[in-house]
Amino acid sequence: MFFYFAKAGEKFENLIFLILNMLWLGVILGGLFVFLISLILKALLFKYRDIKFKDYFAIVSYSAFPLALSVLFLLPSILAVFGIYYFTESPEPDKLKPIPFYIFYGIGWILKAYSVLLLLFGLKHITENFFESLIYVLLTSISSLVLLNLLTEAVKIML
Repeated sequence: MFFYFAKAGEKFENLIFLILNMLWLGVILGGLFVFLISLILKALLFKYRDIKFKDYFAIVSYSAFPLALSVLFLLPSILAVFGIYYFTESPEPDKLKPIPFYIFYGIGWILKAYSVLLLLFGLKHITENFFESLIYVLLTSISSLVLLNLLTEAVKIML
């Protein structure tokens, strides 16, 4: 996802080199993302002092599993259909092949929604209140968007 928003296809002409960079950087940034979101949850849920950091880390890791599945199964399909053009601005992938683009886009959003639901039910287990956990999921989602934007900008600088 970082490489899509960073338009990494404009900087790399070789798809294999781009995929290798995605692998090593994705593992590092993915682990950092899960760690930081766990820290944010620990800070937001400070009144639950008996819950350890590793429990928050486990919940966030569990809720990130659909996103990992999308990298393992959806991304190779996207690369098979679009190639390096998925990561470029000209031609844009939605203009190049609109129907497959929106199918992949929809599947990606379904997996993201499932990830949010897993986080919601994980936090409901801690808070024992659905609406309170919903508020924490919304705050965590906002934090995730800010964090993803920062990480995307970091990837742009590194590329």
